[in-house]
Amino acid sequence: MDEINELIKWWSQNYGVAALYDTAGEKITVGVAGKCRFCGKDNSETTFRNKAHAISDSLGNRKIISLDECDECNGLFGRTIEDHLGRYMAAPRAISQIIGKRGVPSYKTKQKKSRLSTTEGCLSIENHEDDSFVEIDENNKTVTYTMTRQSYSPISVYKAFVKMAISIAPQSLLPYLNEANRWVRSQNSNHISFPPFIFEGFIPGLTPFQNNIWTTLLVRKTNTPSPGVVFVLQVSNYLFQIPIPSPIIDADLGVESISMQMFPTPFDLSNPCGAVKRWPKKMEGHDLIQNDEFKITQKCIEMTPVDISNKKIQKNAEDK
Repeated sequence: MDEINELIKWWSQNYGVAALYDTAGEKITVGVAGKCRFCGKDNSETTFRNKAHAISDSLGNRKIISLDECDECNGLFGRTIEDHLGRYMAAPRAISQIIGKRGVPSYKTKQKKSRLSTTEGCLSIENHEDDSFVEIDENNKTVTYTMTRQSYSPISVYKAFVKMAISIAPQSLLPYLNEANRWVRSQNSNHISFPPFIFEGFIPGLTPFQNNIWTTLLVRKTNTPSPGVVFVLQVSNYLFQIPIPSPIIDADLGVESISMQMFPTPFDLSNPCGAVKRWPKKMEGHDLIQNDEFKITQKCIEMTPVDISNKKIQKNAEDK
């Protein structure tokens, strides 16, 4: 607990809040209508008919809406970087039942024997012994899922996070994000400011945020050797902490000296379902990453064995 309190103190001393949103309440609109914050075109040059989501709707966002993202940029992002974000998050969304454009995705193993899906609001798991992706530890009351992400381009996933950060940035911060803005819309896979990386995390438990999204954009206010702008996003069981490139703000940083402290959450202080897990992840390169495997462990407060054999026999009898 002392370590978490020290982290809270460190962030409050070194960073200020530029933006803060959550989806627990009413719909939130971001930006000023009539001019696109990404390409700079106004409504005499382009259209603003489509609903643009400041936080990707593939992550379950329905309430934080951008007024200043034009249809052209919205379409571009959807075809490119947000498509890769959707691939990256498909398996995690399945296990945490995050509703996207087309509902909650299902998950199949590579051999396609075992699967996970949502049925009537509940997780339905079919796990074959010769193609298992679920491990149950009754002694420790844990369930571990070993899953494989769909193929994705790491730099495109990183750009999708940077795009979301730009979407919620206040107008006063946008000039400092101009280079990142141009980079996000380009096909350039070279990094700016520093090699791209993220902190990713998992909070055990059943929808810790009650299916809400919480996000903030933080700006460095001291000379500590950390990124000038940091984007934090919490969705269902997942945490993302992303350094946002800003060559203007980061001019005093050396690439080798950059570091980033863990952003603390209330679940770091107490969580009956287990400790919050975090890990750094490099997001360099345009080439597709195949067979990216990850593990999620959920701690159960109680495990109750259920004999479903009779139910299966009865169901088969009814079907005949």
